[in-house]
Amino acid sequence: MVLYILKRILPSVALSGYSIAFIARLTRSKLIEVMKSDYIRTARAKGLSRGRIIIRHALRNTLIPIVTYLGPLVARTLTGSFVIEKIFAIPGLGSEFVTTITNRDYTVILGVVGGVRKWKKYYYDEYNETS
Repeated sequence: MVLYILKRILPSVALSGYSIAFIARLTRSKLIEVMKSDYIRTARAKGLSRGRIIIRHALRNTLIPIVTYLGPLVARTLTGSFVIEKIFAIPGLGSEFVTTITNRDYTVILGVVGGVRKWKKYYYDEYNETS
């Protein structure tokens, strides 16, 4: 039972550990920066509680750089999953992709790379239009 749980938890921790730490550090630094703003001082002067100020006012502006980081994070998680699947011997998209590369199956390679590229282009075009 313990071995089964470890087989499920260790790949998840290996794949997401760095990203979670980076997002936590980014959130903390931006939250400290935002808490020094004038509108936070105004909310304190109104008598709002600290929790309400953080949840309703500060986190809204703190999340902007985090959402920006999520696009490259998805690409990094996808490419990292190839390595994690190989290390932990998990059958999945990564091992299938590596097999197609070794078999020189160009149609599958172009389909996966083209799909990721199209998704990235859509994400960045949509982001650049709104900002």
